[in-house]
Amino acid sequence: MKSTTPPSSSPITRIGITLSALVAVAAASSGACAAPVEEEAPQEEVAESDLTGQQACQLIAGASAGLGAIATQAFFGTAACAGAMAVTVGGELVCLAPAAGASLTAIGAVLTGGASYLMCTSSSGNTQRVPLTSTGSPTCSTTSATTAPNFCSNLYRRYKQSCGTLDLRSPERSETSCRGISIATARDQSTCTTLANRVERNAQCLHGRRIMQDFVRRGICQGDPTDPDGTNHEKPIQVANDLLAECKSKLKSLNNLCQKDPEELQRSSVRRFNQAVYTCK
Repeated sequence: MKSTTPPSSSPITRIGITLSALVAVAAASSGACAAPVEEEAPQEEVAESDLTGQQACQLIAGASAGLGAIATQAFFGTAACAGAMAVTVGGELVCLAPAAGASLTAIGAVLTGGASYLMCTSSSGNTQRVPLTSTGSPTCSTTSATTAPNFCSNLYRRYKQSCGTLDLRSPERSETSCRGISIATARDQSTCTTLANRVERNAQCLHGRRIMQDFVRRGICQGDPTDPDGTNHEKPIQVANDLLAECKSKLKSLNNLCQKDPEELQRSSVRRFNQAVYTCK
């Protein structure tokens, strides 16, 4: 089955791209290689788990005079986004939906105007400053889908590196399969290292293909001419998901030896993937 081919370096002509999609991409590009501006005394630190899901946040432009704060609703850890998309310094994807009286255009202006951050109320009632990365890299910047195909090429290259050779007919023969790893005979850390590496690669493969499929369907990235809606991603996504589940299960069963949390490995590897794609890190 064919998989998505690398997007062309020529401009992509998409007359029908909506304002929402354009601003979402512009906001996604707000993560690029510039360092965030340090603000005055940070707020009280809270656990990352307290900032999961929908939060009441204000988006603030730390280096953009006169833009002030815009009330938003933030959704953490999501790839699909109907509003504007940004990325935290820690690599978490953030979807920003404008509250009443705000707009996607205004959010986009804050994100592209300089170093920005969110002021969020955690589930415990504390406030947390969540820094967002700012734009500045010519290789990762995605001001719009029509002028920056490099973003899609970068996304394609990175998820293909993580996926390696996926055998869609016989998944157990895939490069990142854990089928041949015996937990019954595991006695040293080499088994743990192999399992952990494959958990991370499968997590990034799954995450990257899901982003690419979503961006192809929204006209942000150009898919294979024979697969304009990204349908051919379905089988690789399923295989990557199954490979990930098997590797996580084996790693969990060796907890006494390996002492690695497969769920945390998945989360951290996805964060690193986001940083690589959205912030060039």
